[in-house]
Amino acid sequence: MHRILFFRYFFTRLQENNIIQLSILISLLLLISCTESKEKSVVQTTRTEAVKEKPSPVKTALADTLTDVQKIMGLTRLGTEVKYNFVFYHQLPFDWDELIESSIPAVLATQDIYEYCRELEKICARLSDGHTGITYSYLSRSSEKIATPPFTTRLFNNKVHIDNIYNDLLSDMGMEKGMEMVKINGMDVHEYINAYVRPYICSSTPQWTDYVIFNKNELSRGKITDTLVIELKGTNDEPLEMKIDRGMAWKKKDTSIFDFNLLEGNIGHLKISTFRNNYSNQQFRAQFDKIYEEILQTDALVIDIRNNSGGNSANGDYILGHLTDEPFVAGGKWQSRKYIPFSASRGWKEQWYDGEEYTAPSIAEKKIYKKPVAVLIGEGTISAAENFCAAFRGMKRGLLIGVPTAGSSGNPVTEPLIKNIVDVRICTKKNYMVDGKEFIGIGIIPDIRIRDTFNDFLANRDITLEEGLLRLKIANRN
Repeated sequence: MHRILFFRYFFTRLQENNIIQLSILISLLLLISCTESKEKSVVQTTRTEAVKEKPSPVKTALADTLTDVQKIMGLTRLGTEVKYNFVFYHQLPFDWDELIESSIPAVLATQDIYEYCRELEKICARLSDGHTGITYSYLSRSSEKIATPPFTTRLFNNKVHIDNIYNDLLSDMGMEKGMEMVKINGMDVHEYINAYVRPYICSSTPQWTDYVIFNKNELSRGKITDTLVIELKGTNDEPLEMKIDRGMAWKKKDTSIFDFNLLEGNIGHLKISTFRNNYSNQQFRAQFDKIYEEILQTDALVIDIRNNSGGNSANGDYILGHLTDEPFVAGGKWQSRKYIPFSASRGWKEQWYDGEEYTAPSIAEKKIYKKPVAVLIGEGTISAAENFCAAFRGMKRGLLIGVPTAGSSGNPVTEPLIKNIVDVRICTKKNYMVDGKEFIGIGIIPDIRIRDTFNDFLANRDITLEEGLLRLKIANRN
């Protein structure tokens, strides 16, 4: 208990930015740690009086454990980075410093890196932002590797159903698309989610939270060494218990950026999975250029970004530049915090940087696509994909069809909490729609709202795409 009380004091003093005091406190911290180790050694020697004392080798921390100093320093850095970088800090309905301080006992009690990172995730989740969270790449190369088993789910009418299966062994074990998942590790599925999944999701909206839990398979994520036990219920209501190895291999998935098909009525269907690119955007643009000639031959175009996780907004602007022969507003006004120490010394209110809207050019050297266009959106449309939607709506180039988007964007900054082990990603920018309306924490609302039902799901019917095709056919007739 006295160790926790000391850490509380340590954290409080650390926030005062006094380097001399900080050095003294760290020295005291190390002294206490050494003293505790010596006390334990004395007690052990007393209990084993017949055992002759021998010099013991210096013990180093296990590969997947952290020292108390590391745990507290990581927590403290999280508190500081959020305090100075999080764009929505002024909107928090609770005292952030109190949350950090009250988290000290739980953080110190963690037994390994995975538990530690989970505690930090739980803290970040209180910020309610989809662009703020914990990344812990260290675990991918340690014995605490985290994995999800090769299947995905969907939520319909508050019931969890199996969607895609990416390992034939699961099918051989009896798993089928549409089966209801009723239990996880012996608990009711929703009780399990509310206890072990939902409190750790960093999200700006309820729709993005559900998308992450079900569509992105967060409900089954865990240590690769821990077996997942689920209970399924089929159409005959017979229960099926399955013990699933989280380390099972996934079938190779299509990772291409673009998927273009020609549908009925000479309407093109262009799926864009991401706006990310690792080669200065040239690979993204080169791939789009390869299919653009085919797109020009269509009578209308559906752009499908329902599961687009964002990336570089400039890539979205590049595509939009093919849909108009005029410059267009690609981004609305935006804001970011400005910290000026002198202002703080005067007790002045925090200042803000107000960014202006910016304009992107048409792709002048190419033939412009001037035929009808519709964009399909969903809960999985996030970040740069939402910026794409905002610009498209501002162009008045066509309809947005589907359900509200994730409602999260904002150029996050990544800062290390414990070097080479865990980082924090923090949202730094508040974006607005081209018309000045807010969409962060709300989502971009479609012009035509349509959602598939469980029966559509079982029949593999894409009613959102069907609606898009119908609207484009009507536009062509007019």
